[in-house]
Parts: sequence; C-alpha cells; structure tokens
Amino acid sequence: MSVTTKRGDDGKSRWMGRVVDKDGPLLEAIGDLDELMAAVGIVGEEVSGIKKITEKTNKELYYLSGYLAGYNKKIDLSESIKFLEQDIEKMESEMEKLHNFLLPGSGLNVWLNWSRTVCRRTERSLVTLAKTQPVEKTVLIFINRLSDYLFMLGRSIK
Repeated sequence: MSVTTKRGDDGKSRWMGRVVDKDGPLLEAIGDLDELMAAVGIVGEEVSGIKKITEKTNKELYYLSGYLAGYNKKIDLSESIKFLEQDIEKMESEMEKLHNFLLPGSGLNVWLNWSRTVCRRTERSLVTLAKTQPVEKTVLIFINRLSDYLFMLGRSIK
C-alpha cells in the first residue's frame, strides 16, 4: 500500500474506523505529541547525559499517542510522574530559587526551551481533547510534569 492514498485530500482522516477532521481535537493532540517526540529526540541528541531519559520519555509519548488513537484502552503514567517529580525536586534543591521570569538562553538551553513550549502546547491540546473524549488524568499530569522537567533541565544547562 502506498503512503499516498489521497483519502485525506478533503480535510478528513480515517482513524480507527471513523472519519475525523484533520483540524479536530484528536489529530491536533496526536500531531502535537508527534512534534513533542521529535523535540525531545533532538534534546536527547544535543544534551549530554540525558539520552536514556529522553528515550524513555519518547517511548511513553509513543504509547500515549497509541492510547489517544484508541490502540490502547488504558494507560497509567503514575510511575513516570513520580520519576519526573523526584528529579525536579532534586534539581530544585541544587539551584537558586527563581524570583523572576527567565529569558531564553542560548545553545542547548534553546533546544530545551523549545521542547518545553511544544510540551505546553501539547498540554493545551490534550485539555481541549479531554472535553470531547475521555482522557486518563495521569496523561494530563504527565505532560504538565514533563514541561516542568524540561524547564528545570534548561535551567541546569550552564
């Protein structure tokens, strides 16, 4: 079967046996997750010492996409949330407290900041999707913690 099916030329997509709008909440959320996986992948290549973490995160984002698409009926990200929270707390304990907004840095920090903003957009699209179909609570919590985690990683880059 060819990649070019021409069935999506009308602004619709066939998804798990149903027809959905390409600009609808489901495909927006899945598209944002796809972009987030790419961004996290770049971060893993660019920031030394976190490749294992980014690979684990991308695997979770991949399963999350499958869950939203209907391939998996259930997803539980509570262990991943716990890991992110513990790592965030550790980084916070080693850094000065923030007293104002930060300007984007340069170099590796830019990649992390970009990934964080993609993650925040993904969170917004998941909140929108949750208004039209059930979304496990841990999904929203995980994405929120992931953006916090990316923020803290950006702060930790010297």
